[in-house]
Amino acid sequence: MVGFRSVSLVTDSYSDQPGRSFYFRVNNVPIFLKGSNFIPIDSFESLVTRDIVKEIVDDAVVANMNVLRVWGGGIYQQDYFYDYADQVGILIWQVLN
Repeated sequence: MVGFRSVSLVTDSYSDQPGRSFYFRVNNVPIFLKGSNFIPIDSFESLVTRDIVKEIVDDAVVANMNVLRVWGGGIYQQDYFYDYADQVGILIWQVLN
């Protein structure tokens, strides 16, 4: 089991070039996030099955992703989405409003 004690977004200025960095530090360790946006699977939530969720999350794993950013449209996924992503090592980035 891994616990997050701290998560911070690092956006430092570069001394030798324009722009800023964009990466996360988890427990003071820099990590590289490779992922995709995750939008609602179906507008009718009752049609979304565990098998469909598993297939989509498994596709992210096969693509060597380590994070899915959940679209912020005010729809929360079923608990099994978060549980399965946790099981296979996919971080979930979701802003709660």
